[in-house]
Amino acid sequence: MKNFIYILLSYIFLSVSLSINHYSIFKNYICIPFWLFTLLYLLFYIKCNYVRINHIKLHLIYILELSFLFIIIYFNSGMILGFFKPPFNHSIIGIIKNIFIFVIPVIAEELLRTLLIIKAKDRKQQLIFITIIFILVEINYHTIFISFMNRESLFKFLCSSIFPIISSNILFTYISYKLKEPLAMVFKIIDKLIIIIVPVIPVLDWFVIGSSSLLKLFIIYIIIKYKIIKDEKPKKKKTYVTMLNYAIPITVCLILVCFMIGLFSYQPIAILSNSMIPTFERGDIVIFKKFNELSEKEIHEGDIVIYNYKNMNVAHRIKKIHIKNNQNYYITKGDNNKNNDLEEVSEKQIIGIYKFHIKYIGYPTVWLNDYFMNKEVNIDAK
Repeated sequence: MKNFIYILLSYIFLSVSLSINHYSIFKNYICIPFWLFTLLYLLFYIKCNYVRINHIKLHLIYILELSFLFIIIYFNSGMILGFFKPPFNHSIIGIIKNIFIFVIPVIAEELLRTLLIIKAKDRKQQLIFITIIFILVEINYHTIFISFMNRESLFKFLCSSIFPIISSNILFTYISYKLKEPLAMVFKIIDKLIIIIVPVIPVLDWFVIGSSSLLKLFIIYIIIKYKIIKDEKPKKKKTYVTMLNYAIPITVCLILVCFMIGLFSYQPIAILSNSMIPTFERGDIVIFKKFNELSEKEIHEGDIVIYNYKNMNVAHRIKKIHIKNNQNYYITKGDNNKNNDLEEVSEKQIIGIYKFHIKYIGYPTVWLNDYFMNKEVNIDAK
C-alpha cells in the first residue's frame, strides 16, 4: 500500500511542477504512461481477487439505467441551451485513441482506489488520506495557474471543476468502502465515452456544469445508499418513507437549478445598484418573465423591462414608446435617476418584463461581483 501512495504522491508532484511551463510534456509523456503502467501492475502483479470486479455484473443493469437517465437529461438541456462541437477527433482512429487516453486512467484510478480502501479496512484516517490523494490526482493544476490571473475565472473554475472533483472523490471513496468494488469506474467510463463519441454536446456555462454535477452526485449517493439499505432487507414502510424524504429535496434542488439557469418562463436576476429606488434596490432579486415576440403587446409605458446593454443586464422603467423602421423603441429611465437613459432600447435588447422582487437575497451575487471587479459594477443602471 505504501508503494502505491508514494507513486501517487510522485505523480502529484510532477503534475504540479510541470503544469506551470511544461504542461504538454506532462500530458503527453507522463500522464498516460503512468496510468497504463499502474493498470498493468494492478492486473498482473497484484492479487485483484480482493477487488470484487465480477460482482459489478449484479449492479450493471441498475448502473446503465441510472446513467441513461442522466444522458437523457444532459442532452435535453442542449435542446434549450444549444449544442456545440466538442474538440475531439471523431474518426475511428481518433475515437480509439481518445478512449485509450481518457478511459485507461479511469480504470486504473478506480481499481487502485478500491484496492487501497480494502487494504485500509476501517481505518478512518487512512480513508480520508486516500480520498485527499485522489482529489489531488484529478485536479488540473495547469488550469488553476491560468485562472489565478483573474479572480472571476478562478471562482468559476472552482465551482465548475474543483468542488465537483472534491465531492465526487468523497462519494467514490464511500462507494468503494461500502461495496468493496470499483462501481464508480462504470459511471466515470460512461461519462467519458459520451463526451468522446457523441459529435455534439450541450452548451453549459460554469454554473450549470457545477450545480448539475453536484446534483448528479447527490442522486447517485441516494440511490447507492438505498441499494445498500435494500440489501439489508429493511421494512417496506421504513424504506418508502426514507426514499420519499430523499425524493422531495432532490426534486426541489432540480427545480431550483432549472429556475436559476432560465429553463422556465420566469428567471431571477440580482440587482447591483440603487437606480430603481424605491421600487427595488441593491441586493434585491428581481423575477422577470422572459420576452418573446408574443410579449410585445404586454409592454406599456410605465412597465419595468430587463434588457441587455453592453453585456450588462439593465432593469429600468419605460418612459416612452415610439416606432422606427416598423420596430418598437423604448426610452427608459431609472426611478432614482434624474435623467432618461442616453440610448434608446430596441426590442432585440429586451430579455424580460419585471413581475416582482424579493428583498435582500441577491447580496451574495452583489458581494461576489464587487470582489471580482474590485469596484461596484452597475448591472441595472447606466
